[in-house]
Amino acid sequence: MEKILPVQHYTKWHPDMTTEIAEDSETALSAGEHAQEDIHIYLDGSAIDDGVGAAAVLMRGEVEIEALRFHLSLVKNHTIYEGELVGMILVVELLRREAERRDSMALGADNQAAIRAMQAFNSKSGHYLMDIFHDDLCTIIPEFDQ
Repeated sequence: MEKILPVQHYTKWHPDMTTEIAEDSETALSAGEHAQEDIHIYLDGSAIDDGVGAAAVLMRGEVEIEALRFHLSLVKNHTIYEGELVGMILVVELLRREAERRDSMALGADNQAAIRAMQAFNSKSGHYLMDIFHDDLCTIIPEFDQ
């Protein structure tokens, strides 16, 4: 059983990134195509063949540098939302592997609940995965680790 703590962060916590949710899929695709960041990372969590998993791909321009995948388990044990959050953790691992070239970065995700969770202070089911994401991100971008 998952234990949900009433507060996940210390009182002076602030999100270590900015987020933006496009009004529709066409606007999101256009924003991705016109993003000026050096690194683009796309992630997705999904359920297929009775299993839940996640994938993330790191790109520089149109060139795929590396991709990671992770299978959580059966859909009876996990949700697609958890898959999306695990995808965010995979993003940090891709950034860690690209450590010598940390430039500006754009992260593309298609789950609004997961995007909103990046900025959330309160606890919800599965939020422990978002805590892992933020904690891991602070290890590779130390200026956010305050």
